[in-house]
Amino acid sequence: MIRKLRFQRKTLLVVGEGDTEVAFLKYLRSLYCASGKGAKVTVDNAHGKSPENIVNSAIRHLGSAAFDKKVCLLDTDIAWPPAVCTKAKKNKVTMLGATPCIEGLFLDILGVPFASITDECKSKIASMFNFSLTNERNYPRAFDRNKLDEARQRIRTLNDLLNFYEAI
Repeated sequence: MIRKLRFQRKTLLVVGEGDTEVAFLKYLRSLYCASGKGAKVTVDNAHGKSPENIVNSAIRHLGSAAFDKKVCLLDTDIAWPPAVCTKAKKNKVTMLGATPCIEGLFLDILGVPFASITDECKSKIASMFNFSLTNERNYPRAFDRNKLDEARQRIRTLNDLLNFYEAI
């Protein structure tokens, strides 16, 4: 009797800083991990606060489930304390930074010049889009797969994130 070989997908935990990050991360999952391709991605919301809270949120998952990779997507407008970076590294959690915030990453993907000030990035994005960025169903309007694939060539954070999704 011939045994059928089963392919086991890699598992990935991605923790977003807040609702906007989580919506974007879920949208990426729908594009890059559909139909059994890429990693099996679990997205969690750390509900902001601090880099330490976001890393701790990822670490809390380690006791309840095993993941091949763990990633946190954080803003860089608040400095990441060395102790938090050390704790993340010790627990094998990769920290990826959106500069200066997720809205700055969105502007970068779109090729729109932006300031390194979070509030300016947020207001610029708000003026460009008349829809909520906390709903993943709205993302295809602004970020189709071709735009993301082109942008990943220029934006290291996006490329690293998508590599995790594709389980490379």
